[in-house]
Amino acid sequence: FYLVCNIAPTPGAWSALDVGCGGGRYGMELASRGAARVVGVDVADNMVQIAREEAGKHGLSKQCEFVVSSFSDFKSNEKFTNVIAMGYFDYLVDPVAHLRKMVERSNCRVFASFPKRWEYRAGLRKLRFAWERGFVRFYSMSEVLDVVAGAGIGAENFSLVDLGRDWILIARVDA
Repeated sequence: FYLVCNIAPTPGAWSALDVGCGGGRYGMELASRGAARVVGVDVADNMVQIAREEAGKHGLSKQCEFVVSSFSDFKSNEKFTNVIAMGYFDYLVDPVAHLRKMVERSNCRVFASFPKRWEYRAGLRKLRFAWERGFVRFYSMSEVLDVVAGAGIGAENFSLVDLGRDWILIARVDA
């Protein structure tokens, strides 16, 4: 959270698209740090409602817009300084298509988390999702690198930060 929120602000006017925004935590923090516009997208209507209410409580409704939609169905030609997808790639069957769309919507950077396959909590999480008949995905470093390459991000344009439980992708996007 702090890594993304400290790196995302840029000089001048900047914006953010938060994919899988949940309750709006990242978006509201970025708005409070100077983002002129934040759009959060999530499939869960109740989470988007929470995000809207919280933005209102914190006086951030003018900067923050929260939309109920899958990212695949999200229609916008708007470019954002930062596209953020934290806790999102855990649930994707086709991560390359999603990362490619994020790159298309950004004119500066993409931040994304990828849960590690061999992290000690991964096994418990897999069991919980299997019990609930849900889908969850974990990544090796080579799989993250394959997703990044498949999305057209060159090796010179990204860093992977090892935060223990997750790989954090910080990708530079040429406008």
